[in-house]
Formats: sequence, structure tokens, C-alpha cells
Amino acid sequence: MSDIFLSYASADREQAKQCAYLLEQYGWSVWWDRSIPAGRTFDRVIEEELAHARCVIVLWSQASAASDWVRTEAADGVRRKILVPAMIGKVEIPLEFRRVQAADLSDWKGDPDSSGFRFLCESIATCLGAEPPRTSPPQPARSRTFPKWALAALAGALVVAAMLGLITYLDPPDDPHAVASYKIGENSKGCEPFEDPLEAVGRGPITRIDLFHMGYIHGIHIWYGSSPGDAHGFTGDNQYKPTEDRWNVPDGDRITRIEGAIQGRYVSRIRFFTQGGQASPAFGAEGGDPFAVTAPAKGALRTISGSAVRVRGKDVNRAVCSMTFHFATP
Repeated sequence: MSDIFLSYASADREQAKQCAYLLEQYGWSVWWDRSIPAGRTFDRVIEEELAHARCVIVLWSQASAASDWVRTEAADGVRRKILVPAMIGKVEIPLEFRRVQAADLSDWKGDPDSSGFRFLCESIATCLGAEPPRTSPPQPARSRTFPKWALAALAGALVVAAMLGLITYLDPPDDPHAVASYKIGENSKGCEPFEDPLEAVGRGPITRIDLFHMGYIHGIHIWYGSSPGDAHGFTGDNQYKPTEDRWNVPDGDRITRIEGAIQGRYVSRIRFFTQGGQASPAFGAEGGDPFAVTAPAKGALRTISGSAVRVRGKDVNRAVCSMTFHFATP
């Protein structure tokens, strides 16, 4: 569960997204996305996230002041004495919430050093019992990150499309057959890593993929080589019966392209394509920010690793936060 529950009206999604991104740069986990997985009820998800949050931020605007959902969430923050409000427009805050001082972000343009955003961060730190953050968010570790528009690739062979999503090129591991590695998504707070053992990878290229999904990707099993053996990867708890799909890579073919999408902090959709033109089903749900990764020349998808997080508490469902695709020569 998250440190901060960010309450906002759907009309203010862009401001909420910008605010959540900056707060996460300080190391705070933020629940803010209103995309609910298929098979889950909206009010149940909201109730659980709100109950476990340690701080409730409400972005007051004309739209949110008129929203019954936002007012209910704000009321819970007041009851638990963890409400931190902020005005993102010229608005008259509902009467019952006016006694809590609000940060003024009505003219905020995304500057983390503005007085209004600094006051918001200091209020959050007080609520969480933490030290106020530094003047500016810490700079992320240097990495080669592709922009959000389509790129023509390196060495005339690699084409990587990063439309609206984030794809990071990672240095290949110390393997003479390795070509490239690309990561999608982020390892936010609470995400647990998963990676296949070397003895599994040593059996050869990926030959079958099993994916569990509802609205998000809840689990992935990866089968290596032609010989029978145990599947590896990450298993999402299946108490809520997510859909399970299986896809076999055609004999003699190899996976050379992956497309998908990310919603909020989770991988929501993924699809695999082979050099021979075969395609897997579109695992997961429509929507989210799309990404696309293509293997370098003479490369094929050899391993998949990543991280996942519980989304409904202990030993219930999970969702995949990030995935790293490792390409190597067949």
C-alpha cells in the first residue's frame, strides 16, 4: 500500500499526474490512478487504498469540490487527521474542510521549488512524521532513456518506439551472446523483484509464455528450451481468478518484438511478435500508455525479469510493476 492517497477529480488528471510524479521523486509512494482492474469494484479498491494510506492529499478545484467521491475521501482524511489539501484552481473549498490550511497551487506550473509546492511537501512530511524534503527532488541515476516519440535505432538495426511510456536501455549483462536489455515501468516502493535462475535460462530461447491478467498483468510464467521442465517467472495470487492465457512460440521462430501498455504504476497489457510474423494474444486490458521494444539485428528475446507488488494486501492479488527484456543472439 502507499504512503499517500491522492484524491482528485478526473478533469484534473494531468495536474494529479504531475504532482504524483514529483512526490515519488522524494521517495514517497503515491496511489493516484483511477484505472481499476477488470473484476474489481471501484469503491472496494478506493476503500482499501484509502484505509492503508498514511496521508490523504486532496487537490481542490471546481470539479473536485463538486465530486461526491472526492468529498468522501477528504472527510476520511479529516476523521483520521491526515488530510493535506491543496488548491489547484480558483475554488471555494467546501465548508467542512476549510479549517485545514491548504497549499496554494492555483498558479503552479510544475516547479518543485515554488512556495506552494514546498508548503505542500512540508505538510506531507509533518503528516508522515518525516523530515521535510530537500529543495529539489533528487536527480535519478543516469541512464540512457529514450524519448516518448518513436526513434530510429542504433547501428541502423534497432527500432524502439516509446509512445507516451518510458523505455530505458540498460547495459547488457556480462554475456558474450547478449545484445541489449530494455526496461519498462518502474520499481516503486513495495515492488518485489523476480528473475529466472541461470539453469532455466541455459535451456535455450523462450518457447512458451503463460500470463495471468485481469486489468493488469498479475503473473508471468516463462518456459525455456524445447525440453519439458518447470515454468519460471512470477506467479500472481489467483484468488480472484484472473484470466490465464498461454502462447507457444512457433518451432524454429523467435520473439523479436514486444508491445504493451502501462497504467499508473502497473503493466496493463503486453503482446509478443516473432521474426516469422506470428503474434501472441494481447494479454491484459486496453488503455494505458503504450510502449514498443524491438530486438536489435540478429537478436531475440532470451529472458524476462521484473518486479511486482501486492495490490490488495497480504497474500491476495499482485500486479507487475516493471519488466526487463533481455535480447541476445539465438
